[in-house]
Amino acid sequence: MLLLLAAVVCLVSCRTAKFNGSRTSNDSQFKMSYSVFNDTDSARLQLEDGDEVQVDIVSKSGKVDVKVLGDDGEAVYEQEDAPTGSFSLAITESGTYQFIVTGEKAEGSVSFVKEPAAARS
Repeated sequence: MLLLLAAVVCLVSCRTAKFNGSRTSNDSQFKMSYSVFNDTDSARLQLEDGDEVQVDIVSKSGKVDVKVLGDDGEAVYEQEDAPTGSFSLAITESGTYQFIVTGEKAEGSVSFVKEPAAARS
C-alpha cells in the first residue's frame, strides 16, 4: 500500500504544468504573461507594409523562443532563449504574420503590439 501511495504522489508531482498565466490576442496584439510556460502558443496578425510591431520580452527564468513568420512561411524574426528587451519590428510586406512563442520552464511575459503606419504620422 505504501508503495502504491508513493507512486501516485510521484506521478502527480512529476507532471509538469504547461501554462499558468494570462493570454490576450486580437487583431492588434498578442500578449502573454506567465508564471509557468512549458508549451508553444501562437497568434496571427494582419499587418500592412509600413506597420511596426512593438515587441517586449521579459525573461525572469527558464527559456522562451520567439519566431515571427511572414505569409510565405519565412522567418522575419527568430530568437532562441530570448533575453529581456524591447524593440520595434518593421513590416515591409503586407500579409498575415504568425507570432510563435515556445516556453521551457519559463516565467515572464511577451507582448507584440501592432502600430499602424497611419497612427505614427
